Amino acid sequence: MSVQVQFRRGTAAQWAAANSLLAQGELGLELDTGKFKLGDGVTLWNSLSYASGPTGATGPTGPAGTSGATGATGPAGATGATGAGIQGPTGPTGPSGSAVANAMAADAKLGLGIYFPKGSFVTTTTTTRVVSPISLI
Repeated sequence: MSVQVQFRRGTAAQWAAANSLLAQGELGLELDTGKFKLGDGVTLWNSLSYASGPTGATGPTGPAGTSGATGATGPAGATGATGAGIQGPTGPTGPSGSAVANAMAADAKLGLGIYFPKGSFVTTTTTTRVVSPISLI
C-alpha cells in the first residue's frame, strides 16, 4: 500500500486573493514561483514570510571589468562676477624735469631715426633750444 502526501497549492495570485490561514506546520506552495510558506496556525497567508534555508556564505568578488571611454568635455560655464579687489596705495611722485627731457630720453632713438645726443638740450626759464646739431643715422 502506498501513501500519497499533497500540500496545499495554488498560484501566487490565488494565494493572495484567498489569504488563507495555514495550520501550524502546514506547507503552502506557489506553483508559479516555486516559493512556499510554512503556517503557524495564527498568521494569514499575506502576512507570512516565505520559508527559506539559511543564507550561504558570500562568494568571492569577481574581476573588475575594463573602463569605458571617457565622455566628451562639457561646455565652459559662464564667467563669474569680478571680485572686490583691494587697491594698493599710490606711489610717490617722481622728480619733475624739463619739458623736452620729459618728452624723450636724453639718449633715445626715435622711430624717425633721429638721434639726440646726450646734453643736446639746454633748458632756460623761458625757452628750450637745441645747442648741438642733430645727426641723422
